Amino acid sequence: MSQTSYSQNMSPVAVEGQLADNGLTDKKSIPCAAAMPFGKLVVRDTGDLTGKLPAAETDVTNKKKVLGLSISTQALSQDPSAANPQYPTKSVVPVLSKGRAWVKVEGNVTPDSDVYVRYASGGNGPGSFSGALVADETAVVGGARYLTTALANNFALLEADF
Repeated sequence: MSQTSYSQNMSPVAVEGQLADNGLTDKKSIPCAAAMPFGKLVVRDTGDLTGKLPAAETDVTNKKKVLGLSISTQALSQDPSAANPQYPTKSVVPVLSKGRAWVKVEGNVTPDSDVYVRYASGGNGPGSFSGALVADETAVVGGARYLTTALANNFALLEADF
């Protein structure tokens, strides 16, 4: 049987942490002690160039702590029972500090929205992106902006320059 139609608006548009294009990027290899989900903000852990998910507001707001975004890979086999694809514990994670990637957002966003990141449990988990402040749970991260509009729990294109 032949294909008779094609949609230019395929859904979902991406996977969490997927690079958007082959434009200029800056990536670092960051060792992470804990499992690291794709498409989350990675911040500096206690050691030099080691990473973790944000756990405090200052992890997000202090530019010296922000390392970048964990990017996805097709090279890892994933546990189908896990809700979110992730790097296993004690992995070296590719982290995007400059470039464009797709992120799943907790709330509606537009290119005019500030970029908020969750540092508390709830929502899509620590390191997740949003377009709204949630007191004692999210904070604005500098060096990032949304390039597309997205509804809650859908994908937005994020441009990072951390």
